[in-house]
Formats: sequence, structure tokens, C-alpha cells
Amino acid sequence: MSDASQREAAELLGNQVPETIALASVARRCGALASCSFGAGFGGSVWAVVERDRAAAFASAWVERYQQEYPQRAAVSFLADPGPPAIALD
Repeated sequence: MSDASQREAAELLGNQVPETIALASVARRCGALASCSFGAGFGGSVWAVVERDRAAAFASAWVERYQQEYPQRAAVSFLADPGPPAIALD
């Protein structure tokens, strides 16, 4: 699902820059279960989902591979746990 969203943002909306497209693609090649860009368009951020025990190694490899493709660009990653599930409010 995230791959389709990423593809449609790039191809149909045309609101992605080469760097965000590359970050999402590189994340998947590094073993992410899912990845997609987000933000205001024409730039922004990219999230990736990986298993918790692989997260630190993944983050390092992700930034390293991206910087090989875009050495003129800086990249920063951080780890975050998912939030709680949705709940019904009375």
C-alpha cells in the first residue's frame, strides 16, 4: 500500500522531488517493510517501517546508501516507536 501511495504521489500528483523518491526507494532496498514520503510536497520527509531489532542498523545503512546516491545532500534519521492504537471516545 505504501509503495502505491509513493508511486502515485510522484507520478500522478507530481509533488515529489528526486531526493524523496530516492529515500523511499532506498529504504525498501535496505529491507524496510514499508516506506513513503510525506509532508507539504516538493520535499519533506520519508518514513520507513522495520523490525525493532533491526532499526538501528537499518537507519545507518539507509542514510549511507542515500548519501552515496546524493552526496551533496544531508540526511538524518531517527528511531521512533509506533503510537498507541486508536480508541473509541464516548
